[in-house]
Amino acid sequence: MTAAPRNVDFVVVGLGNPGPEYAASRHNVGYIFCDYLATCIALQRSPQSVPARPRFVRRGDLMADVHDVELELPPSPSQKAGTAVRVLLVKPLTGMNDSVLAVTHVLRTYAVANPAKQLVCVFDDLNTLPGSIQLQNGGDLRSLSGHKGVESIYALYPAFIRFRVGIGRPDSPATSIVSHVLGAFQLGKEMDLLGFALDQSARALQMMVAMGGDTKEAKKKYAMSKKVPKNLAKLESLTFPVETVGLTI
Repeated sequence: MTAAPRNVDFVVVGLGNPGPEYAASRHNVGYIFCDYLATCIALQRSPQSVPARPRFVRRGDLMADVHDVELELPPSPSQKAGTAVRVLLVKPLTGMNDSVLAVTHVLRTYAVANPAKQLVCVFDDLNTLPGSIQLQNGGDLRSLSGHKGVESIYALYPAFIRFRVGIGRPDSPATSIVSHVLGAFQLGKEMDLLGFALDQSARALQMMVAMGGDTKEAKKKYAMSKKVPKNLAKLESLTFPVETVGLTI
């Protein structure tokens, strides 16, 4: 008899807009993070060989692309072996402003009981500097006013974990906010800063998951510092080796 699948421990929703025209935009940081994290998990599981491409399944019933994966956690000092948690990486296909529709379908379908501790949303933040991240457990949206994707989720789920990835504000007053967030990340320092923020976000997420959804230690280690390394690793592309299977909506 096949064992029943374990319950979902965390739902990580990367906010963005579907379509190739948005793939490299600052507003699609959430999508980019999901692809990045899926790739990191695959590499972690196959460190000595070329891993299989992470697979997102296009779920019309959920209005989202979903990657169902186990995230392996390192052992604690009292453990001989680490543990694994079941994580859903979710990229809504609803368009940014209606992200809550996909979130609701996923939470209901997978019977996620406690969104305040199990729902993680990753998104771009104008009020956080490039290369930096901020972590929040709930709270109001004053500092995120105008982010329609976050606002849509907050309307139904006011308490959820927020990973705010900094994109900063436009360099020129002549550039509108809309043009800035929908504009593409630029090769060079801006993309290198994004690469650092993606790495910090992935590490913070792993720590938070290991703490059962408590962000305190992850926030202290990864989100409090404003210092960015002088010699950043180069990020040459925002395309990661993932694939999407299934019918379109």
